[in-house]
Amino acid sequence: MKKFLLAVVLGCILIGSGSAFAGDGRNSVAVAGGLAWPENIDATWYVTAGFRFHVDDNWAIEPDFGYWKQNEAEVFPNVTYSLSDIHVGGNVLYIGSWGDIGMYGGGGAAAHWRKREAERDLVPPTNPTLEETRLGLQILWGLDIPIAHSVDFTVAIRDDFIFRDDDLDMQTVFKAYGGLRFYFN
Repeated sequence: MKKFLLAVVLGCILIGSGSAFAGDGRNSVAVAGGLAWPENIDATWYVTAGFRFHVDDNWAIEPDFGYWKQNEAEVFPNVTYSLSDIHVGGNVLYIGSWGDIGMYGGGGAAAHWRKREAERDLVPPTNPTLEETRLGLQILWGLDIPIAHSVDFTVAIRDDFIFRDDDLDMQTVFKAYGGLRFYFN
């Protein structure tokens, strides 16, 4: 899975960088990395990529995907488990600016494919695995800071609200990340 995700991220960089200098378009592709803070779990690394398509001067649609994994999500007596999350979703963004700095905020929804692997230090040893798909809602806010023609440094914060059960119980995952945004026509 790590190799597949790395190939997708590298593909996005190549596609974006090949067309980034083709013109001064407003559509873009971004790749970023940072930290994720899942509720009740220690912080871990996070990678994401997204494509932004403007529908008018101030509104854009941004499909995105991301991945994080915590190798020791919880440690109980004799039990350790890891948790990973892959999400694919989309956001509706309001785009503004403050001088040369672009600002954006909005929200959307995503499907989260989650996998939990547990190790139990028991006799006999047991290793139950749980894979599930959950719906999540997300809000985000960020800045695009120009660094070159058709390339920005982008930073963002976002909060994912992932539904756990039918009674609308949620897990929140706060994320902060930065990366590069490449513009194309």
